[in-house]
Amino acid sequence: MHKKLVCRHCPLPACFPGWLALALLLALASAAGAVPPGKVSWTSQVTAAYRALGALDPDPLTRNPDYLAARFVDKDFLGQQLYLPADFSQALEAIRRRGSRTFFYITARTKYIDQVLAQEAAAGLKQVIILGTGLDSRPYRFRRQYPGLRFFEVDLPATLAYKQQQVEAALGSKPAGVTYVAVDFDKDDLGQTLARAGYQADRRTLFIWEGVTYYLQEAGVRATLGLVAKGAQPGSRLVFDYLLQEALDRINSGDADGRAGTAARARHGEPFLFGIKHGHSRGFLAQSGLVLVEELGSQQMVSRFLTGNKGQAIGRPSQGLRLVLAEVPPPGR
Repeated sequence: MHKKLVCRHCPLPACFPGWLALALLLALASAAGAVPPGKVSWTSQVTAAYRALGALDPDPLTRNPDYLAARFVDKDFLGQQLYLPADFSQALEAIRRRGSRTFFYITARTKYIDQVLAQEAAAGLKQVIILGTGLDSRPYRFRRQYPGLRFFEVDLPATLAYKQQQVEAALGSKPAGVTYVAVDFDKDDLGQTLARAGYQADRRTLFIWEGVTYYLQEAGVRATLGLVAKGAQPGSRLVFDYLLQEALDRINSGDADGRAGTAARARHGEPFLFGIKHGHSRGFLAQSGLVLVEELGSQQMVSRFLTGNKGQAIGRPSQGLRLVLAEVPPPGR
């Protein structure tokens, strides 16, 4: 741990640079620590490739809303890394034959977080921090409808450098209202960097923490949740996802359903490490000072995001994954 990232002049909850620097350090360093320096996270490219494929879905009720994903990921990634054709119907058939559920989960997760962001923006939200932004396109997809919304994209330097290249190629330039916060753990004071970037700690904020918690140790997850709860403005919200501990145990025991994905993640230095026991999420959040607003399991994802215009589900995500919306409560609650 780099001591320079911790504020020495006041308690953590009261000082923006200290608490948020530590939280983001834990969230990003732990998740990406196994990714070789200078490399873009493999899972971030998988996510973008599946979003790009889902955006080709002819059914608007199940279509992935990320119409920019195809312009952010390497054009050959879908075929060369995931061994899927670019044609949606053919790819969907191949995914179903394999019994894979990742594609369906990523579609549901993308739609849910988009929904949360749109609801918060419509209610007057002005700031969004994306922890481990990867190839997330929300700052660019939402900018026209909500031009007053400020996004802070936080990630490792290599990922953000690649992201900026893709954004410039796709859009011509980075639009106003989007700020990149590259983390160099050997040199940067992240808190000061965010403050200089214009982040206002006294304003209600939406934190997006997508596809990160599984790769952390429990201490990193708890620290990040607790520090957001103590340092963010009351009414701020955090949307994230997690893996059930029971599912993690099955994966670690060599369960056939998770073996291929586990092997692929391990090859790329991104194994699953963390889970929460079934029925324990509310208490887990409460221990960190957050209030559970909503939690979605597989069935809710299917009914809300994966059921097409003929009333049939396009597919089902793994039952071991959960989507969560949490809130920072008022003092004393």
